[in-house]
Amino acid sequence: LQPDILVIFCTFCIPALMHMKFRPKKIIYYCIESVVQYGTADVWLNIKYGHLFDVVIYPERNRAAKDAERCLLMDKPSVVMLNCVNSLSAPEPILPANQRNGRILSQGSIGYKLTFAQYFLDPNVAHSPVDMYGPISGADDLKVRMSELTGNVQYKGIVDGKELANLRRHYSWGIVTWNPVNENGLYACSNKLFEYIASGVPAITAPHPQHVQIIKRFGCGIVMPEWSMDSFLWSLGEASRIAKSERYPEYVEACQRAVKEELNFERQFERFLAVYEGRKLTA
Repeated sequence: LQPDILVIFCTFCIPALMHMKFRPKKIIYYCIESVVQYGTADVWLNIKYGHLFDVVIYPERNRAAKDAERCLLMDKPSVVMLNCVNSLSAPEPILPANQRNGRILSQGSIGYKLTFAQYFLDPNVAHSPVDMYGPISGADDLKVRMSELTGNVQYKGIVDGKELANLRRHYSWGIVTWNPVNENGLYACSNKLFEYIASGVPAITAPHPQHVQIIKRFGCGIVMPEWSMDSFLWSLGEASRIAKSERYPEYVEACQRAVKEELNFERQFERFLAVYEGRKLTA
């Protein structure tokens, strides 16, 4: 094809550069996943072919600092682009705060080690209004236990993105937490956080650095004090109290303000374009 611009997504695509007989004008490396999670071979690939990258994109600043250092990419022009929803494929219109269903949405991967599925199955959580959508991974007993949920906490199965976007807008809160056992989990830059906010659904999040920064800046959610079960229970209770109070519409408005000011694809792409064109980044 001999493109002017070649975009390499993730370490897994770097081997394509081994066979490249044509040098595009620009090669953009989108380091969407933490390199270290794959092992030393992947770090080596980044070091070996990093000289070909003209611009490097990271989704989270802590990942950027660590991967740039370990992969010897510190001298490369780089930018952090948040995983925002593209307005060209925007979710359904935001529902007013007083038209929400009073329930909490958990969307995405479900697993014991990955996303604390055991918390949702704990008897102390049984009274909380939680609906879970997404693929179940790991132990076989988890699928059985999820299918047996018949109380206020329910597993709703898997739906496509369009249907999920339509369902999401009816929820009062969206919850997101990843187990911080590795860099990928600690420095989460989760799609679901940005999807919640784009749908006008305030987020309940574990204290992942990027999530904390966004919630504190815009006031569009609740941050769990830590990743423990006690923190999880506290956040569910706090969310329920806020949803029933006069404060709740402020959280919905904060989501809209966050999307308008920063959490939109156009704003993030402008950040990239400034680096790509050699211009100075604006705040």
